[in-house]
Amino acid sequence: HAGALALSLDGKSLYVANANDDTVSIVNAASHRILKTFTVRQDTVLPYGSQPNALALSTDGAMLYIACGGNNAVASLNLVAGKIQGWIPAGWYPGALLIKEGTLYIASTKGFGSRGEPANKDTKGMNVYQYLGVLQRMNTPSDREYATLTAQALADSRMVDAQRDREKRRLDAVHVPVPERVGEPSSIKRIVYI
Repeated sequence: HAGALALSLDGKSLYVANANDDTVSIVNAASHRILKTFTVRQDTVLPYGSQPNALALSTDGAMLYIACGGNNAVASLNLVAGKIQGWIPAGWYPGALLIKEGTLYIASTKGFGSRGEPANKDTKGMNVYQYLGVLQRMNTPSDREYATLTAQALADSRMVDAQRDREKRRLDAVHVPVPERVGEPSSIKRIVYI
């Protein structure tokens, strides 16, 4: 489904965030034809998970920032080069973006999770409805900053773990307490909690 829309500076192209298939499409605003569709997954081998849900266009119209709630990151689509330039780490489930005078604002709807103060002081504990959202403010990244930001965004989303889980299990793997790969044999048969 179309999660967000942004219009190009000249009004000729409409950018559409397709949340259900992790893509952003560029649509000709006059003919309504799709010109190009970009995948915005952190790893294109993964079947789903980025959930693009907000868009912001740079002031020069060359970069499209895409909030990817499922990745807790913002993808930067270089419209001139036609590729993802890099990723920007965000709070939990970024859901709104704004660019003003070279500053990128990222609002994360769940922010730090359920840490808000209860409405009723007699309430004990926390629940999933007490989110404390966050707002990040940063200068739009330079080309050289993307390597560091992307590495952090991938680490935060545990992309390395997801890639490791895709490794094929070895048929000749030795039984050890903690296997190296998912699906390999463990020497532990039962765990009893007392």
